[in-house]
Amino acid sequence: MPIVTALGVWGARRANRELADHEVDASMLLWALERGGRSDAFGDRRVIVKLSFSDQPTRKRHFWYLIEQGTTQLCVSDPGFEVDLYVTTT
Repeated sequence: MPIVTALGVWGARRANRELADHEVDASMLLWALERGGRSDAFGDRRVIVKLSFSDQPTRKRHFWYLIEQGTTQLCVSDPGFEVDLYVTTT
């Protein structure tokens, strides 16, 4: 996570312009976090984290992380389990 954050800061400092709305793709960041997140942070039980981006088109608005048995899987559709943590942002 610190590396991803540092790369984001580095890129923002060197960007010549602000990104247009159609250039921002949160799903790419989410795929990267799937590999870099600490699946052990929630203990041994299955955990569902639902992320909602209120400013995105419907098809790119909701994502879920399924965390269990030491792995994290990013889901683009509801995995069908009770959500443990909701995160809503722009």
